[in-house]
Amino acid sequence: MLPLQQAYEVKHSILEYLKATFSFKDKAVHEAFYHFITDDKNGIFKGPYVSLKLPFVRTTDDQEIPLEIKPKFRPYDHQFQAFQRLNTANGHKPESTLITTGTSSGKTECFLYPILDYCYHNLDRNGVKVIILYPMNALATDQAKRLAEAIWDDDRLKGKITAGLFIGEGKDKKKYPKDMGEHHVIENRDSIVDSPPDILLTNFKMLDYALMRSNYHNLWTYNLEDSSLLQFLVLDELHTYDGAQGTDVANLIRRLKLKLSTPTRHICAIGTSATIGSGDESKSLLTDYARKVFGEQFDDSAVITENRIAVEDFFEVRDELLERYIPRQIGLLESRLKENETYENYILRQKRLWQLPETLNNYELSEELKKLKLVKDLIELTTNNIMSLDQLLDQLANKNEEFRRLPEWDNTNELNPREEVINSLLALISEAKANKDKKAPFLYLQIQIWVRELSGVLREMNPLPVFTWKDKVGDKYDPKALPSYYCRECGASGWLGVKDDNKNHFYSDPNQVYEYFFGNHKNIYFINTPNHKHLEEYEPNNTVNDFINPVDLSLHDKEAEQSFKIHAVRKLAETRSRHICPECNSENSLGIIGTRIATLSSITVSQVLSSDLDPRTEKYRKILAFTNSVQDAAHQAGFVEARNYRFTFRASLQKVINHEARQLNISELQQAFIGYWKQHADKTGGNNEEAYYYRFFPADYAGKVDIKSDYRIGKCFTEAFKKEFDERMRWEVVSEFGYNAIIGRTLEKSGASGVKFNEESLESIYDTLKEWLDQNNLSVITKTDLVPFVNGILHRLRTRGGIDHEYLSKFRKGGLQLWDLNWMKDNRHFLNKLFHPRSRFPRLIATTPHNRGVLDSTFTNSNNWFRSYFTKSFSLATNHHPIVNDFYKELMEALVSVGLLNKEGQDENENYSIQPSSVIVENRVKHYECDTCGSVLSVALSDKYTDSTKCLDYSCTGNYKPAGKPKHNYYQLVYNRNRSPRIYAAEHTGILERKDRENKEIDFKERPNFNSLNAIVATSTLEMGIDIGTLNTAINNSIPPLTSNFLQRVGRAGRSSGSALITNFAQNKAHDLYYYEAPKDMMEGEVTTPGCYLEAKDILYRHFFAYCLDNWTSDDPKTHSIPGRIITLRLLNTDLSSVDFLGNRIISFIKSNERKLLNQFVDFYKPDLEDHR
Repeated sequence: MLPLQQAYEVKHSILEYLKATFSFKDKAVHEAFYHFITDDKNGIFKGPYVSLKLPFVRTTDDQEIPLEIKPKFRPYDHQFQAFQRLNTANGHKPESTLITTGTSSGKTECFLYPILDYCYHNLDRNGVKVIILYPMNALATDQAKRLAEAIWDDDRLKGKITAGLFIGEGKDKKKYPKDMGEHHVIENRDSIVDSPPDILLTNFKMLDYALMRSNYHNLWTYNLEDSSLLQFLVLDELHTYDGAQGTDVANLIRRLKLKLSTPTRHICAIGTSATIGSGDESKSLLTDYARKVFGEQFDDSAVITENRIAVEDFFEVRDELLERYIPRQIGLLESRLKENETYENYILRQKRLWQLPETLNNYELSEELKKLKLVKDLIELTTNNIMSLDQLLDQLANKNEEFRRLPEWDNTNELNPREEVINSLLALISEAKANKDKKAPFLYLQIQIWVRELSGVLREMNPLPVFTWKDKVGDKYDPKALPSYYCRECGASGWLGVKDDNKNHFYSDPNQVYEYFFGNHKNIYFINTPNHKHLEEYEPNNTVNDFINPVDLSLHDKEAEQSFKIHAVRKLAETRSRHICPECNSENSLGIIGTRIATLSSITVSQVLSSDLDPRTEKYRKILAFTNSVQDAAHQAGFVEARNYRFTFRASLQKVINHEARQLNISELQQAFIGYWKQHADKTGGNNEEAYYYRFFPADYAGKVDIKSDYRIGKCFTEAFKKEFDERMRWEVVSEFGYNAIIGRTLEKSGASGVKFNEESLESIYDTLKEWLDQNNLSVITKTDLVPFVNGILHRLRTRGGIDHEYLSKFRKGGLQLWDLNWMKDNRHFLNKLFHPRSRFPRLIATTPHNRGVLDSTFTNSNNWFRSYFTKSFSLATNHHPIVNDFYKELMEALVSVGLLNKEGQDENENYSIQPSSVIVENRVKHYECDTCGSVLSVALSDKYTDSTKCLDYSCTGNYKPAGKPKHNYYQLVYNRNRSPRIYAAEHTGILERKDRENKEIDFKERPNFNSLNAIVATSTLEMGIDIGTLNTAINNSIPPLTSNFLQRVGRAGRSSGSALITNFAQNKAHDLYYYEAPKDMMEGEVTTPGCYLEAKDILYRHFFAYCLDNWTSDDPKTHSIPGRIITLRLLNTDLSSVDFLGNRIISFIKSNERKLLNQFVDFYKPDLEDHR
């Protein structure tokens, strides 16, 4: 992958999403908002940040590994150091060791081969020789697989060495393996207990049970006979045992030693972690912590740290022999990333830029890069520091004279030559490999960007638009700021305010505004400046036309210093606010400006998985996201999958439009879409029709319908399901160019595809109406005037959801009841689009009076949009409302007669909608902009009638004119890419059942099916070094609690490829915002050493009692049994005072052995608690 270029793509995709979502019709507001979110200091982006790490030092050929069971590869230096300390060859006593190397450094191998070697040399001794303790079951399961493969692949170990995975079985118990296999260890609990394995992989709780419960007593049979049998005790991911957890595990280890009577200083303790402490005293603090946890001796030499190749050694030659070549500016201009360019083509052009042969393979490329002075300078700056790209450019200019000669910007101020050099160089570094086998990375490149959640956005109370953050609002003498509303239908915006009926001021607390707005409180007002007055059809209950003081939000009838005039309105339904846009009269189209992390994360996931800058096929593309909350993980996984649906659908629809390469009407496009994807949905070609249903299964039915089992006969879908699914796809096609056409990142708004109306039908309207026009004194209306007018009316109807579809039929033919849109209690349709009370509803046209607001009526007794549009389109025609009402009735009938509209219903329920066959789609778009207000109407390029059509904005008298030279729309490029994968996401948390968790891990890692998981949102369960396959992208959907957590999470990406993109999202919380202001405090912050408090009395009491239970069960395992469930004690039917009652038996044992138990426990702890008496 190309992480820096893809970081730019993520940034652009988020910006373009926000621009498309908040498409303000007021240009001043649009510019203010865009400036706000892109501001270098206070905007929503930080970075990109660059880090380059050199490879680890490997052993030399003359360094002999002191193990008989040893790796087949040449180990890293830190692995060799571990082998030297942990080997048991020739009577060597293994030394307790702490392995603190970075992620993907092979920490597991550091102890894996020594423990296998020890087991191999002790084949004649049965029983548990090694215990490996894991903080997470997911990590234990993953490591068990690696251990099984290591044993299976060595004939000396296969069938002789055993390992057992001793963790929870979960509620859905399955037949776990009883024997060793190629990819699994022994997992059957009975088999593990009856035939104790050489190596026991377990977790804290199960080891606790193993010491305490009598049914697990046989696990220790051989260890009780031979106290020296247990040689190695490993704590993987040692940093997770902090505070109470560290103290608990320390006590558990001591109980283990007490139970097995292990000799003093016999056990070799091993701890591993990628993040275990930093600072001058880190080693001594770490060894002190390890002594407390393990109860074994550690000194500073026990700490093995990573050893990376020095820069000078890496380049092998002196600086003066390195090439000083820097590409020329003209070459850099040509080398920039082109639209929808593939990875392969981009890399070829970068090789040419640096005068390298295009035929160079990955290894040869790395050798050429090592000849460049600029590469060396780049590594020296970033190998021990994470730098922002801007900082890196400045530092390189100071360090490299040739680079300094490049200008910061070209003459057009559009090209930054220095930045383009780094873009190109980092792309080649990502492509290069260190070895001739072309697998090992040349360097480890990590790119990070930080994104702030668009929450807490306020607009200053100022006649000129200025946006700010809630936490940035100034003192009492500065202008106040209030939340801002936005209309998705027309792009209007303004302030939201709260004012009591008997008060003469607005409240300044944004939280109160949020509460009142979302609660539809009657005291919520929509505020704007007087040049944004409400539509005449909008009849407010209250209007405020006063001057407002921006400092205290008080209202006055006369202008004063700093004050300015406002126009505030509210509309009520009884005692509750109706959220109706004052400027277009649309209901349920108003929202507060802002976007949560779930949305921003879903955009990022879609962008990364569909990027052309990743050479891998879809099977190997995946994303791992982290969050701090179990609830957030479930919500975000579902949200990412659902939100991606629209993105995937649009890209898939565009693919069909491009494939057809001709104009199609909506009806033809519907059939073409269904036919194409039933034949091409599965990339492997194995099951296209099944993949079609999975790929386009409606997101609003996720969780309501289980597509794996519902509506099937055997393995096949029912015919009813297939028919209904195709109908839903027809709705989605209609909606893309109708109901959803101007909401968000649509094909139309992005310029990917647009529509026009049947030209022949439009042309015939005038002839159909001419006689009526002449008879009603409207002969001044010419064909030249009428056709653009009708075109405008049809586009307005279209974008308000007025294209006909079967799902509208019940609503149209019945009594125009909104619940009929949902086909309530009617099983004829069961995958139909669902409209909720606050949804936008399709607005069809009526010509009769209609007061319920479900239709867009042309009828008026005073003024409405239709009369206004008639007046400004036909300035010479009489515009009395009776004649205008008659005109529209006649026009609608004429549109029906020429096939542009159809009609349903009778009398007052009569309604009109657009015939799908009259809407023509093509993949070239032209944008028209009003010459007065700037509103935009996008249509098919071949459209002939939009030019000079009157603006559809109610209060505007301008005309649509071709917009200037169109700028490249980001989403136009995205929708025309080669890939448009559907996102299949799931959460991964500690509350998952074992079977569910393991199935998700396998599905995500191997991706065997077209609908396999390609996105997982996890808590800390996947923070550790679990093998989840090739992964180049990780996302933090919230900033982790500590730097140690952060480093673990970002270390999941780029382990095999060497290239990683990390996106960090900061929530609107104090913790996240602190680190957003200073990202390096998290990325390079101090890692604190974990804590262990053996002197904690309450924990000591608990473990002393547990130790007593350990002894009680060991005393007589057959009769001294603790039941697995308390219900088996039948407490309600048992004499609790009886000597045979379980609790009394335990108490009796403890009292009888009180002095012995207490002395043994205290004596064992005495060396560790000398200072805490």
